[in-house]
Amino acid sequence: MGKIADKYFETHKWKVVERGFDKVYAEVSESVFSLCNESIGVRGFFDEGGSVPGMRGAYINGVYELIDLPKSYKGIIDKTHFMIPSVDWLKTDITIDGEILDIGDINFSEFTRELDMQSGILTRSFIWHTKSGKDLRLTFIRFTDMQNSERAYQRITCQALNFSGVIEITMGLSFDVLHNGRNACYWGDVKSEFKENICSVQSQTLMSEKSVFAAAVIDSPSPCLGRQENKDVTLSTTLPLRQNEPVSVSKRVVILFDETDGDKLWQTGQTLLEKTSQVSFDEALDGQRKYWETYWNLSDIIIEAADDANAEAVAEEQQGIRFCSFQMAQTYHGGNKKHNIGAKGLTGEAYNGHAFWDTEACCLPFYLFNNPEAAKSLLMFRYNTLPQAIKRAKMLDCKGACYPIATLNGDEACDLWQHASLQMHPSTAVTFGIWHYVKVTGDQDFIWDFGAEILLQVSRFLVSRSGQNPHTGQYGYYGVMGLDEFHDGK
Repeated sequence: MGKIADKYFETHKWKVVERGFDKVYAEVSESVFSLCNESIGVRGFFDEGGSVPGMRGAYINGVYELIDLPKSYKGIIDKTHFMIPSVDWLKTDITIDGEILDIGDINFSEFTRELDMQSGILTRSFIWHTKSGKDLRLTFIRFTDMQNSERAYQRITCQALNFSGVIEITMGLSFDVLHNGRNACYWGDVKSEFKENICSVQSQTLMSEKSVFAAAVIDSPSPCLGRQENKDVTLSTTLPLRQNEPVSVSKRVVILFDETDGDKLWQTGQTLLEKTSQVSFDEALDGQRKYWETYWNLSDIIIEAADDANAEAVAEEQQGIRFCSFQMAQTYHGGNKKHNIGAKGLTGEAYNGHAFWDTEACCLPFYLFNNPEAAKSLLMFRYNTLPQAIKRAKMLDCKGACYPIATLNGDEACDLWQHASLQMHPSTAVTFGIWHYVKVTGDQDFIWDFGAEILLQVSRFLVSRSGQNPHTGQYGYYGVMGLDEFHDGK
């Protein structure tokens, strides 16, 4: 009997909806409700944190850490790299009458979480029934700006249903984030600054020396009080609540990184912060909706039911194909040729954030027919990392270029000998991607300017890696691992 997944989310042609909250599905929901804009990725964890399990922080494309590995033998790497969570730009604390919001520990009702794929906006709402007998509706909105990759936004709306009073909200930025798999924080000391309703912070990774700048503008009807504690910077405000009158506090965020110059990054960040401050939350929200409207007008796939009997199944298929398209579009749109597509995108730590041969074999066709420039950018990543592929071939006593099985920066990151040394299809997948790109787009200039060099170097590798059968005299490949990664050494 085949396995059938639990039906947890509601079927909707344009949305993913979670109605009611079940802790059993917390981590699954956190992945499904992930957002990103190619540069900034964030899982669907709760803004306020608390006792519900979650992987906090933002994943910034290009930010990773290095660790040394024990030296073994020729061909096996002695240093690897892996994606780490960066600044937590959704850090939030909410208190009323001394009671702290923790959805894993409070009494609540009417919980709904909704990802709107037409606008790229995640909304969560519920009614908090406090121990003092007050009912407060809370609505959280977040999105990562698809037009300005360094920007992200958060809004919290409070509506007192049976009382008038005050609520305390603290919003901030934190580099005190743990890599879930390694249970470690890889960020050093922070530099910070406060200006009325603005806080800025910057830190650097311990080994790879990647610097990340983050700043937040808090829009509140009340004054803000800034505070730094260890690697956290926060702004606190007290909101007056009148029964049945919603009141909101918003956060406009800038996040960017630099590989070499931390001092320059701080100045660049302040400049971008000033530009961001000139765009209101509602203006950014309107721009976000227009971006996705344009995307769906060009790329949507519509599935129609042949009859009413198939309507539910078709609706599920429609939701599924739009979800896949949405995730591909927000994960990558070709804005930076230095990056690739990780196996989990920017939605979590699985596979260490590494890109594999799946990019060219499985992801590239999507972009070829939806965004050819993004497809070209993916191949340019391979061209720009060709020197590392040539170096890798030499490590394996081969000529030409051998592309890594797993990488973020072009270097081989896999220390398992049977995977890193026996898998040849990453290189051939790259050549397949070049053939496919030129076949579809007719971009002959790409071949002569970039592609031909890759094809030549991979061909040299394949020739040098081949062996002759002593019985038949024919050449073949021996001691390899196939795509299923089970049958190795053949």
